[in-house]
Amino acid sequence: MVLAGFPETRTVRGLIPEFRIFSGLVPILFSLPAHAWPPTFGPEFTFTNPEILEVGNRNPTNAKSEINSAKLEQWRGVLVERCKQLGCEVRRTSDKHGAAHRVSFPDGWYFNISLDAAVLEVQTKPGTLEDFRARKELIQKEIFETARSIGIEPHKRAGQGHIHIDVDEAFGQDSRLLRNFFVDYSNHPELAWGALGNHLGNSPPVAALKPEQRKALIHALQEFDAHPGTHREFGDLIDRNVYTHGTVAEWGFPRHYQALRFAWNLNTIEMRGFRPQRSADEFVKELELIQGRIEHLKKVEGAIPFVNPPTHELPLKEVVTRFYGYVTESGLDWETYKTLLPPELVGIQPDTKRFPKPKLRNEAFDEVRDASGGLRERYRGVHEVYAGMSVIERRAFEAATFKESAGNRSLLPLPRLLSVEERDEIKKGVQQRARALQLLAEDVAKGNYERIEAFGLPRSIVKAALARSGETEAVKALMPEAIAFPYGPDLIRGPDGRYLVIEDNTGFVGGIGDSSYSREQLLRHQPAYRQFLEQDRGKSAVEILVEHLRKLAVPPDGELVMAVHPDMKVNNATLSSQLEKLGVRVIYGAKSELKVDAGGVFLNIDGVKRRVGLVLPKNYAIGGFATQTVPGLEEAARAGKVALGYQAGLEFLGDKEISPYVEKLIRGYLGEAPILGTPETHSLKLGQGADPALVEALTENREAYVLKQADGRGGSEVWIGKKTSSSEWRSLLKKAVKEPDSFIVQKFTPLSELEGHIVDMRPVTYVSRFGADVADHFWARALPVDGNGKVNVSIDGKVTAVFVTDPKKYPAQPELDVPAAARPGGFPGSSFCARLFEKLFRR
Repeated sequence: MVLAGFPETRTVRGLIPEFRIFSGLVPILFSLPAHAWPPTFGPEFTFTNPEILEVGNRNPTNAKSEINSAKLEQWRGVLVERCKQLGCEVRRTSDKHGAAHRVSFPDGWYFNISLDAAVLEVQTKPGTLEDFRARKELIQKEIFETARSIGIEPHKRAGQGHIHIDVDEAFGQDSRLLRNFFVDYSNHPELAWGALGNHLGNSPPVAALKPEQRKALIHALQEFDAHPGTHREFGDLIDRNVYTHGTVAEWGFPRHYQALRFAWNLNTIEMRGFRPQRSADEFVKELELIQGRIEHLKKVEGAIPFVNPPTHELPLKEVVTRFYGYVTESGLDWETYKTLLPPELVGIQPDTKRFPKPKLRNEAFDEVRDASGGLRERYRGVHEVYAGMSVIERRAFEAATFKESAGNRSLLPLPRLLSVEERDEIKKGVQQRARALQLLAEDVAKGNYERIEAFGLPRSIVKAALARSGETEAVKALMPEAIAFPYGPDLIRGPDGRYLVIEDNTGFVGGIGDSSYSREQLLRHQPAYRQFLEQDRGKSAVEILVEHLRKLAVPPDGELVMAVHPDMKVNNATLSSQLEKLGVRVIYGAKSELKVDAGGVFLNIDGVKRRVGLVLPKNYAIGGFATQTVPGLEEAARAGKVALGYQAGLEFLGDKEISPYVEKLIRGYLGEAPILGTPETHSLKLGQGADPALVEALTENREAYVLKQADGRGGSEVWIGKKTSSSEWRSLLKKAVKEPDSFIVQKFTPLSELEGHIVDMRPVTYVSRFGADVADHFWARALPVDGNGKVNVSIDGKVTAVFVTDPKKYPAQPELDVPAAARPGGFPGSSFCARLFEKLFRR
């Protein structure tokens, strides 16, 4: 891909000199393994400056010149110095144009820099959309910003920004889908002719080809539709019959110089109709657009007809309007992707009346059924049992479990199932986030804000979170070496199957006791599940918690104490019984029970004074017993006479405005690519007020957004646009505009569904200097799909038992000790009438 002389031609901006491009791309994708979805992409980033362009224009057939060779070596020198900090390695290589360099990172990722006529080109290791999302900041800093530091940058056209796609991974064995993707792209010449690119010599859309070529395409499609073949047969059909000429005859290689070409023995397709990417973020958005369009086309039945679109340059407003239709039809948000347009087109308003109201993709991932509607393998046996329960039996099941929990929550009669690999991957991702938050807490306690900001989290956001939690002073008293806290992020699975963290919850999070008890409860009430759910018991959240508490205790043989508010005795019955079984003393009231003196902290048990090794205040953040309610307790902890299982000053870690920065902290503190994603999240505040563009988007398209109070706890401080009335939404926005620093905005992501319920999941973790350990048993919740959209147990939600399926056979799980107040009621041993009455009484 090299810039060279090309006769003047019309563009969106008028008549400007063109250059010819010659391909020098190494076949980086053709050897990749083929396993359908998600697709693998390979980018070509290009950088230049006026001097390099001038030399390239004078000698367009020579990719190697003195000036771009010198710039290549200058770039190498900068990268060598950068790698001393990053731990990467710069190695000299070569390609068809001469000298080249590979920058390799410890985790195996790399990028190459090489010469091309009138540009320097960068190719990276191929990766999925998620791979490039995870490395977006690294690519921006080490490629785009480093290039600018030596005086080269992306041109508005020269060099272009070609993107390769692995055919088998993107389209599986569905050659009809590849055929439709090609035709759909050909039906939208505005993409390569104004919206995303504009180089009719290097990457002409089908609409710019000769009339006989467009006619040949119609015949080729008729032939393929009558006798469908493989991906490669389709590509060969287009190459032989349609790509017989390019738009510049003297260049030759007509199969190459096309907006969408079939490359490397038809193993990849190359989308050439992109301008040089201006940033890593722009590149990721282009991948999102490509992948989103493929997902949209998967839903199209039959063969898309070639409509023989306009064969001339379109007016600017028409380019924008057609691109608007392309984006919104793909289920994507126009405000996000209109930024892919060139600067002179971004401000043009599309004619939206020509298209249906934009609708975000709302096809939730189905936990139980695959894309064809068949049961997923791991649900086959379990679903047979569930399907065999009548509606009345399911309601009676829920009523009985509701009664057992003293009216706190009911259990869904269908479990949530994960594979072993899925569970282990989630655990690794949660552990990453926990460790990053732990290191953040240590830096905040030490006042090391320079490092925090270097990792991408603004100091102002940390300060605001501390102020909202009331911990501006408390954080100064934190003992970094003694930082310990329970942690339970809320995970959802998006439409693409990827797990996302929508909230980072710290403190005494819900689900610690229920995560294991719900499993035992499900098997006890429906023993038919046992034959399908036999598995290794693993470590429960309570066991993980107590293991850490024992290691933290000072002295080591001191009593472990959890202090609970007296009003929460019934609510904590299940957790308390499990803790007591493992040797933890649960007290309902702290000030009158715990005594602090010069010797330490003591608890009077049956008239005997017992030394306390650790105090864990339950629900400190929501009005329960904080450590401050016991005079001298925090002083004793700082003096090393007792340990605290959760210190004052850590509540800010769960602030919703910090959550979207955790991925940056993982890269900064741990040097790792984040495993779990985060929905697109923005602070509403911009400068001294509310972000006007964001307020406009919230006003015009509320269904696309979720508004949250930054320091909110529970579903009552979350507003889902598509579940909120327009009048309530307007009132909420008025409040948000007045207090913009109290709100964050997230793009709405449909939650996965479990037989008519939306579901989320919380892996419970405990974090201390002894590590971040994630329990094997996850806590999960469910809410009917026609509910308010907030999966919260206190607002009509249900708990869902989570099991990990494994082909191995394990012994059935032993039952957990359950408090007398929570013993099973009438189901399933009671009569049909009794069960029905129980349900009716509950309602």
